[in-house]
Amino acid sequence: MKKLFLSLLCLLLLVTCASCKSDMKEIQNLNFATALGVDFKDGKYQLYIQLVGLDSVAKTEGETSYAQTYISISSGETLLDAYFELYKSEQEVIIFSHISTIVVSEAILNQGLDHVLDELTRYYEYRQTPWIFATQDPIDKVLSTLGLFKQSSLETLLHHPDRSSKQSTMVRPIKLYQFFREIFEPGKTTYLPGITITESQWRSNEKKEPKLTYSGAFFIKDIKYIGFF
Repeated sequence: MKKLFLSLLCLLLLVTCASCKSDMKEIQNLNFATALGVDFKDGKYQLYIQLVGLDSVAKTEGETSYAQTYISISSGETLLDAYFELYKSEQEVIIFSHISTIVVSEAILNQGLDHVLDELTRYYEYRQTPWIFATQDPIDKVLSTLGLFKQSSLETLLHHPDRSSKQSTMVRPIKLYQFFREIFEPGKTTYLPGITITESQWRSNEKKEPKLTYSGAFFIKDIKYIGFF
């Protein structure tokens, strides 16, 4: 009886260990999306995904690490088609639950936000807490702009507008859930903060260095774009 019990226990341990090993996923084998952008060009939706290297975020004392930012650009007849186009060239699984900001173009506002908002509420990994902006600049350049002292794009206005607003607030930053709450309110006019790239304010070693700044606000009423101010 004792031998039978030990045999069953060993079998149970083997099955448990095997299942744990198959379910594990090393962090270096995952790509964490940090920002998402959507544009509309030539009758197709353009999807931009920003990935930031983990080694540029977590640094060891005395170690020099340069910011690594990758931008994926894919397109499709629908936004979902653009996602499937992205998956064709992904090197590892992309995790979308860490996205902290969303950028849409003025062309998307003119096209209509319905389709984009619908996609952002369907996928289970997406949260309702990212900041959301609109821009008239190329989205890939906005997502590629670094912070001061060559810090990653995670240390910019795009991902932390709440930090700079402690000193000066030209436009109140807004999160996705706040935007949802206001855009569907009958008779209410809401807005998206405008973001742009300036090359005239900052220099590094006498060379111009592009940095993100507010450009104004894009106003929306009844889910329709009514203008930029």
